[in-house]
Amino acid sequence: MGEISWGGVEGTLPAAAADLYIVPATTAAVVRQVTLQNDTGGSETVTISKRAGGVDYVLFKQTLADGYSCEFPGNGGSIALDTGDSIRGDDGGSAAGIDYTISYAEEAL
Repeated sequence: MGEISWGGVEGTLPAAAADLYIVPATTAAVVRQVTLQNDTGGSETVTISKRAGGVDYVLFKQTLADGYSCEFPGNGGSIALDTGDSIRGDDGGSAAGIDYTISYAEEAL
């Protein structure tokens, strides 16, 4: 087993699906939490996916009302990622300003 490090990324969801976090070379990762916050003034549909082997797997798709936030996976869940896998996201084309935070642990292989 390699060294484990904790990290996180944050930003604003793009209008079109794009990588929010990519697992570095010779590394495996576990995403512990994704937090989304809507302060746009209106409801927005957000999508978060895992990309593995060039295929997107939708993990979360929901309309988030203004002033609301959400976190997933819940109940102690996690999302396992291999080298080169990514977490992708978008806000349904509006580029309105949904903020995200992704918390993860990485292990050097």
